[in-house]
Amino acid sequence: MLFCIRNYVQIAPHTYGAKNNTPALLREQQELMLGQVKNTAMINISDLVENVKDIHPRNKRAIGERLACLAMDKVYGQFTGAYESPRLHEARVMKRNLEVTLEGNFNTLHSTTKEVTGLTVVDGTGKQVAVNARLKGKTLQIPLRGLKAPYQVYYCFDEATIGSLRTDAGMPVLPFRTAKIEVK
Repeated sequence: MLFCIRNYVQIAPHTYGAKNNTPALLREQQELMLGQVKNTAMINISDLVENVKDIHPRNKRAIGERLACLAMDKVYGQFTGAYESPRLHEARVMKRNLEVTLEGNFNTLHSTTKEVTGLTVVDGTGKQVAVNARLKGKTLQIPLRGLKAPYQVYYCFDEATIGSLRTDAGMPVLPFRTAKIEVK
């Protein structure tokens, strides 16, 4: 049975020069729309940006291939290749770590750089710290050394950061911010 699907591309990282972090807020709203509007799907292209000063990613073929894979899967029920990016599932304090779990059609996460790019924690004092994480399956484990509760985790939640987190199939992780995480 064929049906109409509304698909769209999440806006790319770019030096927009916007005030109040509006590009990150727009990306967040684009992701939220997935759960609000029936038969809607989105792809992320942050890994296809070569230059954050150029608003138009040059690799149009890869963007088209992701959209085609999305359509083949959602409309025709034929999985022809990866197109979905992992999204935030939950964040919690476990022992001396923040554990951020992602969800989606993937098995494991990896980083394209030695240190995870784009990952920060804001602690209860308002201090924002770039952090690294151990990657374990679908989970990021972030050490809490020197940070005070409550915590909030951000991943590429700004205008132009291109993060380093990818799935085993090479798909980039969607930008996110967590709610404040209290220690229980």
